[in-house]
Amino acid sequence: MRNRFIIITEGQFNSVINDLISQKLTLSTGDDQKSDSNQSIEKETNISDLKISDKGQQLLNNEIFKKKLDEISKEIGIDKNSIIKLMNHESGLNPSIRNNIGCVGLIQFCPDKSRGNVKTISGVQYNLNDLQNNLPLQMDAIKAFWLEGKKQGKIKSNKDLR
Repeated sequence: MRNRFIIITEGQFNSVINDLISQKLTLSTGDDQKSDSNQSIEKETNISDLKISDKGQQLLNNEIFKKKLDEISKEIGIDKNSIIKLMNHESGLNPSIRNNIGCVGLIQFCPDKSRGNVKTISGVQYNLNDLQNNLPLQMDAIKAFWLEGKKQGKIKSNKDLR
């Protein structure tokens, strides 16, 4: 038997681990019991402890970014600081960053397996170069991506963005 390796980003790895943990917790509590996480009130994340680069600070002061961030936060029901924390972790708040496997932007959109430089979100195909170089388009794609996750029940709280 041959060993096989899969290359994934740290964000993808964390997402898989969180999905596995939440599935185990759901199975162990049963439908008739409420887990502690369902009963607790979410606290808003504080970003003052984050190390933010000059480029990241410029983004946080960008009016387009702030407007789009507000829209995303309201529509998915996740506080803005949790979103900023994730973006800082994934990209250092650099919307034009591209990693060595071709993932781009604030949340590191990775190319579809069969399409090289394309990311499909809710049936819409986005060119990764366009996402990398167009902040409003990238923010719209992030919103579409997370709205799809919310619709599928994958995003219920800020913990689900990790």
